[in-house]
Amino acid sequence: MLMKIGSSPCPAFSHLLRILLLLILAAGNSGLMAQPISAHVEPVATNAVLGTSVTFCAVAQGSGTFNYQWQKNGLNLPGATNQCLSVTNIAIADGGSYRATITGGLNALQSAEGLLLVSLDSLPGTDLFDAGTFITVASNSVSGASFSATRELYEPFHLGLSTSNSVWYRWRTPVSGIVTFDTQGSTFDTVMAVYGGGLQRLTEVASDDDSGGFHTSRLTWNAQAGVDYNIVIDGVTGETGHYVCNWNLQPTGVRVPVITLKPSSRTAPPGGTVTFTAAATDPRGILLFQWFHNEQPIPGATSSNLTIVNVTAAHLGQYRLAVTNSVGLSAISPPADLEIGPIASVQSKDKIAQVPTANGGSRFAAGGTSAGTFSLAAGTIINHRFFNAGTTDRCEPAHCGVPGGASRWFQLAALADGICTIDTEGSDIDTILAVYLQNFSICTNLYEPLVDCNNDVIGSCEQILGLQGTRERGSRLSFFATAGTIYRAVVDTVGGVRGTNVQFNVHFTTTASAPATTAQIDSETNCLLQLRGSSVSLQVATGFASPSNTYQWFVNGRKIAGATRDGLLLPFLNYSDAGRYSVNIQKGSAGTLLPGASILVLDPCRGEGEGGSSNRIFRLIGAATESIQLQSSASLNTTSAWQSITPIRASIEPLVWDVSTGSFRFYRALRLPP
Repeated sequence: MLMKIGSSPCPAFSHLLRILLLLILAAGNSGLMAQPISAHVEPVATNAVLGTSVTFCAVAQGSGTFNYQWQKNGLNLPGATNQCLSVTNIAIADGGSYRATITGGLNALQSAEGLLLVSLDSLPGTDLFDAGTFITVASNSVSGASFSATRELYEPFHLGLSTSNSVWYRWRTPVSGIVTFDTQGSTFDTVMAVYGGGLQRLTEVASDDDSGGFHTSRLTWNAQAGVDYNIVIDGVTGETGHYVCNWNLQPTGVRVPVITLKPSSRTAPPGGTVTFTAAATDPRGILLFQWFHNEQPIPGATSSNLTIVNVTAAHLGQYRLAVTNSVGLSAISPPADLEIGPIASVQSKDKIAQVPTANGGSRFAAGGTSAGTFSLAAGTIINHRFFNAGTTDRCEPAHCGVPGGASRWFQLAALADGICTIDTEGSDIDTILAVYLQNFSICTNLYEPLVDCNNDVIGSCEQILGLQGTRERGSRLSFFATAGTIYRAVVDTVGGVRGTNVQFNVHFTTTASAPATTAQIDSETNCLLQLRGSSVSLQVATGFASPSNTYQWFVNGRKIAGATRDGLLLPFLNYSDAGRYSVNIQKGSAGTLLPGASILVLDPCRGEGEGGSSNRIFRLIGAATESIQLQSSASLNTTSAWQSITPIRASIEPLVWDVSTGSFRFYRALRLPP
């Protein structure tokens, strides 16, 4: 690329920079800065006796200095930031899947898991409801595995989640009392429920997802002597693994209150009114109610219903109802979220398993979007605000290569082809943003359907270069959305910070606001130097295009989910969009990979210096995922003498490119050989 630099200040980049040539070729490619490329945990699995100790160590391949954050069943362990993690005086609840997020350079990845299995008596549940493993003792802890478990015809989705791998127990209560079942010590995200009746006429007694801690389940109910209860253990989004089933019966004549109607999450417009509704029963008939907001009691909120008027950001968060009977026994409802947004039926979700589906796939027919989904049509603008109480799914990756741990999910359905721009401007915390196709299970192929991601928007030159410069910590991305396709957007926070308000903004248009630079893609490689905020259209050259071909676009070797046309539109470029874009063309059994284009993204900065143009410094803020050489010349013709100014190292983070002093210089960028 060539640039002509003038002597005047640059409030408008177009007055200083003219794109004269887009194609500069050089052989080879250069790697990114050092980073972890793979990692695992040793030991891979261990059977531990109660009271003993185990040490897991993360082993990473790659170069550079690494940082570590350990997780158990996907959730961050506070303070566990060494390469090795010791678990001492092992209890049943210490069982689980342990992994580390490993950070080095500009990238983070999760290691493979190491399993801590606590040695217990093996008594696995059965796959079939009618053959449920029969148990009669009052208390015990047993282990099993659900790898080959399935979902039966007529079996419900337990707790309304996308469950599919259930195992069943049938417990006959020896005496009446209060019983607690849990799955603490399991290695995956469990869901637990207890039912009465037969498979086609099940009556739910109790159900739970995460009350056991670290994505395990815990539920309590009033058990009647001699009654058979059907207990099911399942996993969310197809998860299977080693599980633990613990139960303990407290023989007693008293009862805990029963919450018969659980409060549901609500979305209200700014200034609107919402009501959380609940109901409970108790044989003694005397109940006390207390509502909680983000785990703090709400003064005066002592009835079964809670109404909030003039909803503001201060009201966002989680609401629970505690119900206490006359003997002091209590039951607490699951949390219900209050969010501010334009559609009452849409709330952010903590887990993929909670996100609705449409016709069971990633595409839908006209009018086939489901409740809980934002529809994208021409002119759609969404401003949604929520309290971030999210966690992470067990196998969830570090979105955009940034360590997170507090993700919330939305579902978007494109009703037409168009450009979808999502940002988190106005959030109270440093966010991470990513978009995936809908059709994935989080523990199998989450990386495969990634559409786009972004960590930091990055502010103006004045913000970055100033002595008190502060980077924008919001996230923003733009992608071309295909009509009839469902997307899942996730908002996470850097470091997994919870307890803050987050803004989720969406703008959808069927046309770009400015024409895109078009580059023909053939067997050569284009090198495109583009302004941040501009758009690029990469189009397979006529000689390589055919109606019988299929196409798949890649960026830096990663498949771009949904990019399967002969052209790729990259709207409103951000620094994170810098990279090598290639396309694989398939015709029958023959495939051709075109090298595509290396796209560099930059912003101009105001010139500095006094005393005329000869003393003025011109700076660029830019990002490139491969090393380039910046050169300048006093003239532009066939005999121009090009002088090397500075090498630009590979970085997905924007860097300051200091160029030259002097009046009216021409600049170009060349890809360096490996």
